[in-house]
Amino acid sequence: MFAGYVDKKQTEEAFRDGWLRTGDICRIDADGFVYILGRAKDVIIRGGHNIDPRAIEDAALAFPGVALAAAVGRPDSYAGEVPMLFVSAQPGVHIDPLALAAFVQDNIPEPPARPRAVSVIAEMPVTPVGKIFKPKLREIAAGEAARELLAQEGLSDEVSVDAITDPSRGLYLSVSAPPGKAETAERLLKKFPVKVEMRS
Repeated sequence: MFAGYVDKKQTEEAFRDGWLRTGDICRIDADGFVYILGRAKDVIIRGGHNIDPRAIEDAALAFPGVALAAAVGRPDSYAGEVPMLFVSAQPGVHIDPLALAAFVQDNIPEPPARPRAVSVIAEMPVTPVGKIFKPKLREIAAGEAARELLAQEGLSDEVSVDAITDPSRGLYLSVSAPPGKAETAERLLKKFPVKVEMRS
């Protein structure tokens, strides 16, 4: 253990009654062994329903040619967020996104956990130690969701939006729009459970 972080706010958030909150989801068996099952921040919350991304990822990894799979929450104006699946292919393999989506739908018994969107990407973002970097995938998912919502309202050509992750502020949408469209764009995007920052 350690005394805390340089930033007092981080220390207050990380410690409870002398215990360090790591953010891990665990279970303890009858013999007292602790099993780390995942990370609390990776849980996808769809309309109050907690979804373990591993169930989605395991289904995708069973599809021929999938090398890596990661599921994250995609902002949704109705459910808060919905699952979005990202996969990268094994070298020299082409993956049909529609066939993959159908396969995953058939292999996830829990309907809320079935991904709303499936994306085959050339290269999965990873950390320096080779772990999938989910914050980047959340940015991609949020950016896609925002642009899709704006397109439905005919604003995609006039409004520019970027999803950005800031260590102190978390994920937010940075939006640029002409004066006559800025208010509408902000109102639409605030339907998502993501902060919106309008750029001038």
